Amino acid sequence: PPPPPLPPPPPLLSRQERRKQERAAAKRPPAHAGGGATLADNVNENANEHVRVTPLGDWTTQAADHKVLMNALGPEAVSLRAAAGDGEAQWSLGVALLRGVRQRGAAADAAADTLGTELLEKAAGQGHVYAMIELGKVHGRRKEFEHAMEWRTKAAETGYPLAMYHLGIFHLSGESVRAPDLAAAEVWFKRAAEASLKEAMYVLGEMHRDRDEFEQAVEWFTKAAEAGVPDAMYNLGVCFRIGKGVAAPDFSAMVDWYTRAAEAGHAEAAMQLYKTYASAEPGVTPSKRRSMRWLRKAADNGHEEGCQHLAMLMYIDRPHAREAGHAVESASEAAAAGVIHSEGHDDIPPHVLADVMYWLRRYSSRRPIEHLVLYRKLILEGIEGLCCNEGCEVKGRLKDFKVCA
Repeated sequence: PPPPPLPPPPPLLSRQERRKQERAAAKRPPAHAGGGATLADNVNENANEHVRVTPLGDWTTQAADHKVLMNALGPEAVSLRAAAGDGEAQWSLGVALLRGVRQRGAAADAAADTLGTELLEKAAGQGHVYAMIELGKVHGRRKEFEHAMEWRTKAAETGYPLAMYHLGIFHLSGESVRAPDLAAAEVWFKRAAEASLKEAMYVLGEMHRDRDEFEQAVEWFTKAAEAGVPDAMYNLGVCFRIGKGVAAPDFSAMVDWYTRAAEAGHAEAAMQLYKTYASAEPGVTPSKRRSMRWLRKAADNGHEEGCQHLAMLMYIDRPHAREAGHAVESASEAAAAGVIHSEGHDDIPPHVLADVMYWLRRYSSRRPIEHLVLYRKLILEGIEGLCCNEGCEVKGRLKDFKVCA
């Protein structure tokens, strides 16, 4: 008799049908909600025949955020892809499991901790650079420093600039290695800088500056500054001021780099500009209005000395200080600033006192009233040196400083 006919093959699913199946799976409870089951226990192996596995490209095409795929497909669909060997899914699910373990504690979910590590190792084995970086962090938290350095080195060797930079940081600080290795750190920083990573350019400048190699420091600071690093702009300004690494001191170039750094949010650069315009720096025209504008910029950027200094100058009514430091607009904001109308400050307008208290609170939340007592003493007694304008009738005193030009 003829052999029995073979059973029909399973139907092939179209791309739209596979997407529909994945979306339906995403709406069901997560496959790993129980915590103790393994991936094989939660995934229907027969469904793997129709799960699409995306080939893993190099680091330029890989998703840096593990939530991208998880939010798009849902935990169960990602689990299906991970079981089928999809590197992105293995990375996404592995990170999600390990971060959940960190919240609950490894002892509470040892199975998920093991599974998350296994998934990351599988993704890293396919060349997923972010999985390698995460494995370096995982082993570092476990104090397994040799394994941590191994995975960080593998990530850097893929050519990913940020991985090279972080490996340099670890060599520089000695973290996860036996001792700081400045030579190895510089090698990785240079490779990252050659890949146009601006943070690595700045660190190279710092390393050369610390070795008094100012010409090389200025070279790297310039590259980092032109790439938009505010700290590099500020350090260039310092080099032009002291005349190291450059032909000669150049106060015009100093002001230019300080200005660029301050406008990019660098608080100390703004404070230096305040001091530059308040005093007679060579080649710089003094300007009280400009100095106060930069002092306000420093205070806005969180410079503690700038906040305290601005409050003092507003209280004693230094020229342009109250205009530059005005910050409190309403009565409710004044109350929030902690204004106390105590005896002895009646000659200070309430809105000015509100601004003074606002900046003192920014400077320090403790004992702002003690600063007001000190400011009152300055007004009543005066102090030598605060007014240094030649020919001023109140030079050396503060009581009538409003007449200063």
